[in-house]
Amino acid sequence: MAAKEKAAEGNEAPKVYSAAELAQILGQQLVEHRELIVADLRLEIKDLVAEAVAEMPNATWQVSPVGAEFDEAPAFSAADLELIEAACAAYGITAQHLLGSNIDRSSGEAVLVTNGGAKVRYQAGQTVTKLPEIRITGINPNPKRRQLTGARK
Repeated sequence: MAAKEKAAEGNEAPKVYSAAELAQILGQQLVEHRELIVADLRLEIKDLVAEAVAEMPNATWQVSPVGAEFDEAPAFSAADLELIEAACAAYGITAQHLLGSNIDRSSGEAVLVTNGGAKVRYQAGQTVTKLPEIRITGINPNPKRRQLTGARK
């Protein structure tokens, strides 16, 4: 009789779980294995950072602590901020249209990126031409206007 019961158990239909049950099971597994998952992710991140550093050894790297927001501004010295402000003034870029900025330590240049997609470099005392408004703001100040016409009567 035990053989018949085992055969009957093997023929049972697989259990069907609802979405709520699956979510609960996955949540329990995540809680149980959280430390393993986090440790694995940290190892992967360390490997990616090591690869990036090996590819660009002259770049300045600033690693944010775990849990830090990604949109935090990097810490600049007063001289760095003055160089960035001078670069903005030289190119005619206002603060509201500055998408990002950084200092290239190897060349001593300020690197600016505008909302219009322009990426420019500036060294202290360099003479440059101001950028066109469209390259700063991303909005064409003189768009082509299509003449609107009504229906013929």
